Amino acid sequence: MDGYASAGAGVTPSPWRRWLVLPLWVYGLFIFVNLSQYVWMLAAAAYHQVPFGEVASGSVRTPARELIRGVAGPLAGLPLLAVALRYLGPRGVTWSVLRPECRQLAIGAALGLLALSLLVGALALVGAASVVAGPARMAPDSLAALVGGKLLWSIFKSGLEDVLFIGLLARSWAAVCGWRGAALRVGTFFGIIHLLNVLPALAASQALAVLAAGATFGALLTLLAARYRSLWVPIGFHAAWNLGLGTVLGATVSGAKDLGGLWVTGLSGPAWLTGGKFGAEASWVAVLVTGAFLVHAALGVPVRRGGTTRGPSSPVCRV
Repeated sequence: MDGYASAGAGVTPSPWRRWLVLPLWVYGLFIFVNLSQYVWMLAAAAYHQVPFGEVASGSVRTPARELIRGVAGPLAGLPLLAVALRYLGPRGVTWSVLRPECRQLAIGAALGLLALSLLVGALALVGAASVVAGPARMAPDSLAALVGGKLLWSIFKSGLEDVLFIGLLARSWAAVCGWRGAALRVGTFFGIIHLLNVLPALAASQALAVLAAGATFGALLTLLAARYRSLWVPIGFHAAWNLGLGTVLGATVSGAKDLGGLWVTGLSGPAWLTGGKFGAEASWVAVLVTGAFLVHAALGVPVRRGGTTRGPSSPVCRV
């Protein structure tokens, strides 16, 4: 069954349901799948012999904790994602099996690594980013646990966001307002949910930067799916971006400070340049870089008569 072509077939929801209830519904699915975090937190608490609250608050930061999260999180989360797609998703969505498209995944990953290289290269060029520690800072087995755990968790989290927010939400909106209209709306939604994670700790100017960066990134992921007619391209882009930034370079990702990655990258300079507490993703340089890729993706989205943009005809998810 063609999940994209059949989006919303025979269903005409009211505007308030489409623009308000639907995003809240999809975000609810995201929270539902994230219940899996309690599994890995309980496992980490048992392993470290500490109260659950210490793991949940982030007080426990060890390579073993990262490995437990990277293994137990996806093992618990993937079944919940399958349930969410099959039984809890919007009507008209009947698929729940991911059929890999390696070529499209590779295209997305290459674009993501290119974008990240431009961002980090620009920051390094002006002296705002530098490697402050390397692999030798910890024992090889600890480093393997740290990097392996972060790798698995990054792939799971980025894929989860893309399947729900692009595969469900953007696809549903695109059936009504086209893919460019969906990109605008998903970008705004993406920016808001990332801002809410760190809002209490940010000044107003930096909150605006986080919102702009998130909106640009979310719109980019949406239009990558539309241009390349596959959800695997934004999944590859998102995963490569997060893996490169967090797992390899060890920089702060989405405001979450941890033990670093293969290396530890430090940022110094004004918040508009470095992204401040949120990390390099909230730098206005990142907005410019992802904005350039957004234009690239938008120019490749064909427009039919009447202004409706044509998106993926063959979904990544089929039954």
